[in-house]
This record gives sequence, C-alpha cells and structure tokens, in this order.
Amino acid sequence: MVVAIPTNVSASRTFVVTPSGGDDTENMQHAIDMAVSAGPRSVVLLTAGHFYCNNIVANGFHGTVKGAGMDATYIDTLRGLGDGYPGLIKPVNILRNDFFTFVDSDLKMSDLTFDITAYEPAEVWSFELFGMYDLTYVGTILQIPGNGDTEIVRVGFIAHDGTYTEGSGRYTNVEWALTRYSNPIFDGDVVSAEPNTGTFIVSDCHFEHVDAMGVAYLKDSYVKLTHNVLDGVVVGIEANDLLNSVVEISYNEIDVRWWSAIFCGQGVMAQFSAGSPEEIFLGGLPANGVWLIHHNKFYLSEHADAIVLADYGPMTWGEKSFNAIICDNEFNLDTDYEAVYGFYASNVKVMNNRFAGPNALAGITLGWDYGEECSDWRIFCNDFASLNAALADIYLGPGTTDCKVMEAHGTSVIDLGTDNIVRTMKK
Repeated sequence: MVVAIPTNVSASRTFVVTPSGGDDTENMQHAIDMAVSAGPRSVVLLTAGHFYCNNIVANGFHGTVKGAGMDATYIDTLRGLGDGYPGLIKPVNILRNDFFTFVDSDLKMSDLTFDITAYEPAEVWSFELFGMYDLTYVGTILQIPGNGDTEIVRVGFIAHDGTYTEGSGRYTNVEWALTRYSNPIFDGDVVSAEPNTGTFIVSDCHFEHVDAMGVAYLKDSYVKLTHNVLDGVVVGIEANDLLNSVVEISYNEIDVRWWSAIFCGQGVMAQFSAGSPEEIFLGGLPANGVWLIHHNKFYLSEHADAIVLADYGPMTWGEKSFNAIICDNEFNLDTDYEAVYGFYASNVKVMNNRFAGPNALAGITLGWDYGEECSDWRIFCNDFASLNAALADIYLGPGTTDCKVMEAHGTSVIDLGTDNIVRTMKK
C-alpha cells in the first residue's frame, strides 16, 4: 500500500510504502513515480518488513528513499517468495538486468537492506558485451547512471548462493551491488558511452558476498567511498576512466578472497571496443583522474590483490592520465599475490602503509614484464617488518623506470628496472 502524507505545502511530497506480503512491484513503482511527479525533496518511506519486487526504474528522481533501518527494512526480488514467481528481466539496450535503476537522479538512500535470496532470481538473460549467455543471476542491485548527485548511507547489499562466478570457485546470485556508469551504445563493433557527472558518496554500508561498487567514465565528478564494510567479496571496488574527476576511498574494511579489493584504471572501456578512443569516449578522453586511497584495512586471502592500478592511455591514445596516492593503509596478507600491483601505471605515491601477514608474493609489485611499463612511482616510509614475502617486500620488475624507493633498513627490494633509485635507511 502507498500512502501520501499531507504536508503544509500544496502537494504531498512524502509517500509511505508498507509490505503486502506478496508482490510489491506495483506499489513500489507507484511511490517512486509519485515522488518524481511531486518534484525535488520528495521522500519515499519504506516501513519495516520484507518487500518483494522486480525491476524498479526511476527517471529524474530528486529526493530520498528511506527505510526503517538496515535490520528492519529488507528488499528482495519476487523469487524470494518462491521459484514460481517471475524473475528479473533485462530490457533491450541495458547492459545488465538491474534491480533498481535511478537515471539522471539526485538520490539519497538510507536505512534499508537489499537481501537477494533466490538461487536464480532472474529470467534468462545475456551479457552480449562479454559473450555471456543463459544467465540467471542479478546483474546489478542498484544502478545509478547519468547526471546527478548520489548519497547512499547505511544500506546493506547481501547476496547468497547462485549461478554467478568469476572463476573463483564461489557462486553467488548477484554480480554487482552498486554501480554508476552509463549503458553502452552499440554500433557494430564499436561500443561507446556518455560520461556520468555529479557527486557519488557511499558511507556506512555493508556488502556481503557480492562485487561491491563500480564507477566508470566519470566527468567533472567527485566520488567518496568511506566507512564501508566489504565482507567476502571477489571484487571490492572498481573505479575506471576518470575525466577531471577524483575518487577517494577511505576508512573501509575490505575482506577479499579473489581478484582485487580495489581496481583503478584509465582507458579500460577501450579494451572492449573496436572503435577509436574518440568514438568510444563520447564526452572526451579520460584525463586528470585522481585516486586517493587512504586509511583502509585490507584482509587478503587465496588469490587476491588489495590494489591494482592500470593506465592503458599510453598504449591506446599515447598519453598518461593517471595520478594516485596510497597512504596510511593496513594490508593483512595471506595470499599468493601482493598488496599493491601496478602495470602501465605512472605517477603513483605509496607512503606510510603497513604490510603484514604470513604469506604473500610481495608487498608491492610493479612492471612485472617488459611490456608493463610503470614509471614515476614514489615508495616512501612504509612498514614491511611483519610481512613474510616469498619474492621481496618490493619488486621493481623490468617494466619499471624512474621509480624511487626510500624505505627502512632491512626492507627487501628487487630492482630489475631502468633508472630506478633505491635507498634503505636505518630507523
């Protein structure tokens, strides 16, 4: 049921939705539509209980969606009611079968949990961009493309057993929890996209057994991902293709068991399209991207990196476009990979981090092969005393040039690069 609460303005801007115990799709969509019609500062209030719905879409929503608490308001797909109910569908020209989509919206969402329980919550769909077919999982729980400001606070994203895997041997029923990127435009072999603009803030959220957050092709934007808990993820955060934009990732706790906790890249979309960079990036080539990664705690196991940095710009359009600062983080490693891995990435500072753990290939690995050029890295004042690295605390591979290392005496460094400077000092 949807109830509009009268206010002291000419039209109500608050719409309350209560769970029916059955299919809540119509009520949920109706409340969203009424809030869009009511205009800015509208509020959709979801009472305590379990909501079940499919494919909720909002265009031009400028308001708030608020539940009664992360442990009180739950949203699931219809198949959470039983396998006989319809599954999520993937509309034409949409990248994935998104559960909730807010297009060109100023969205504030808080105090609720998406808990996807069905083993196969979606109707069969295909991910044509990567040649994947006969899929039955949720592609994205919450997708926010286009222009607008977003703030997600105290929202849970929980996946369960299902049919999705990234080769990790773990299967879940959801790929991504939360994403901000435009749906691609297909023109033969050329895949292109418009940029997204605005602020994107995610704080005090909980992600469990799901690829957590992905942002891509941001222009003139600021992203802040802070004080979140990512538990048992395969990919924690992807932040790619920045144009005059900043991504700040801070004070998060990330437990990752496969792939990477954080992946930062420039020119990533160009790796999946046959077109020229100008045909692919319709709002301008990625440039002046800045990643600030600080005060996070990483727990790595199995085959996981904490932070992977890649700049495909030099090989794609001939220009470097990468800037990153990694500082004051704590890396706890029990993995056969490393904490920080760089390839084709330049202009990176790694400072005042603590590396610890019983097993790792290395603390920092750069330019593993000759083709993986990494230059202008500054690695200063990190603590490797409690790290058991099989290769070295720091590995500067043959792809490195003009990197500078200044660490405490006893830090193990392998330098196979060109014109690198390595100094170890007594404390």
